Amino acid sequence: MLRGVGGSPLHRAAYALIVLALALASTDAIAQGGRGEEETVGCQASPAACLGAGTPLPLPGVDGSTSPFPGCRVGRILDAETGQSDAVPFCPDVDGDGVADAPAPPTAAEVVAICPPLPAPQIGHNPHQYGITGMETWLWDASAPIAQTTTGTIRSYAVSCTLTPTTWTFDTGDPHAARYGHARTYTSTSPGTEAETTEVRHLWEVTGTYTLTLTTTWERTTAVGGTPTSRTALTRTATTDLPVRQVRPVPTTGPARQ
Repeated sequence: MLRGVGGSPLHRAAYALIVLALALASTDAIAQGGRGEEETVGCQASPAACLGAGTPLPLPGVDGSTSPFPGCRVGRILDAETGQSDAVPFCPDVDGDGVADAPAPPTAAEVVAICPPLPAPQIGHNPHQYGITGMETWLWDASAPIAQTTTGTIRSYAVSCTLTPTTWTFDTGDPHAARYGHARTYTSTSPGTEAETTEVRHLWEVTGTYTLTLTTTWERTTAVGGTPTSRTALTRTATTDLPVRQVRPVPTTGPARQ
């Protein structure tokens, strides 16, 4: 604070004008969030640090001395379309009614980004080392897939993504199957097991090495706020080579049994 200003009335009047201009400049700087970058940098760095939907926004030129966010302060609205202030990123006020609009719902890509990775299938077969002509080979998905769900929050919206296995398709790679009245491909709604009751079985009639292919179909369901927003079919594939051999009885000789 300056004091002891003397001189002529003209000097005193000029000094008063200077003091008034400095005061006005200081007030304008505060109204525009001019308290320094340190206070607001944390807010600017986090899109989540905005006033929630339905919150009255500060009026232009009003210094917001308090803020619900640590280290942040409320500033003026500079752009109604983006809802940006000079201090805190407010939620948008597109209609310009002075009340923050609800944040934009998550996009489909944002929700899909939280989905778990699609598991890869694993072909199981019994006999384990090789197939035998004239004897059924059991096939199943040895990865034992189950439904998986992930959840999260995007701009205050609860989101989720669920992967559910739905079908398993086995291609035996057997070009001779039709000639012997067998199917080449099999589709099941169960992954199957190593047990004798497993659904998918194939009978090879010709020796050779066959490429088995297992394609698992998954349904990916995304939801926002508990309401499903999309359902998409996705597939993963695995392959393995299976040799098929012929087993023939070998006669043996020995002393006759009494």
